[in-house]
Amino acid sequence: MYSFRPNGLITLTTDFGLREPFVGIMKGVMLGHSPQLRFIDMAHEVRAFQPVEAGFWLAHALRYFPAGTLHVAVVDPGVGTRRSLLVVHSGDQALLAPDNGLLAPLAVRGRIDRVIRVDNEKLIQYGVSDISATFHGRDVFAPLAAALASGRCAPADVGTEVTSIDMGGW
Repeated sequence: MYSFRPNGLITLTTDFGLREPFVGIMKGVMLGHSPQLRFIDMAHEVRAFQPVEAGFWLAHALRYFPAGTLHVAVVDPGVGTRRSLLVVHSGDQALLAPDNGLLAPLAVRGRIDRVIRVDNEKLIQYGVSDISATFHGRDVFAPLAAALASGRCAPADVGTEVTSIDMGGW
């Protein structure tokens, strides 16, 4: 059963590394939308363009976080393409990730309760406006994560429930 009630806590998992400002920029965008948010850096050294690795770590880490946590994962070799963005319920937590195999490790463990495919047309009302072809972490994930984690919107508000995800070869 899913019962996501946001608590303002966001974990971040990326392949950005920490030598450049990308993680900080994402946090700045989120705080610009919702200054009360709190962040935990889960991992930023996931091997580049290896979404299933990120999913592996998330699948093993979820149990250590409180109800209402939003996990944001941006390991996205398909950035700028037509790949979908998903909001997934896993018990009383939620995940925001691209539909590129990243969530497969949760799916094979039966940890996905509900999947919402984000409708890009609905994003403008949650602060998504100027989308670059190369930094969806800043332009799409961050404002949407801020809206979800602050309770300004529920996962069901941003898209349509679907029954399948990209399993990334699993």
